[in-house]
Amino acid sequence: MAYLGRALTSGNYLKLDDISSQFNGSTTTFNLTSGGQAFYPGSAFSILVSVAGIIQEPVTSYTVDQNQ
Repeated sequence: MAYLGRALTSGNYLKLDDISSQFNGSTTTFNLTSGGQAFYPGSAFSILVSVAGIIQEPVTSYTVDQNQ
């Protein structure tokens, strides 16, 4: 069972490359990469997205199409 405020202690977690350089004030589609290579998560439920420290809701706040 997960608890808020505790560090992740197990699992196969991968941090994607920072996408902030892709944002220009109006961009709404971003390329997902890991180590500079395209990353295909499969679905919005496969990734955790945080904007300014606030976790976003899959499908409602963001969607995934291929590696974007």
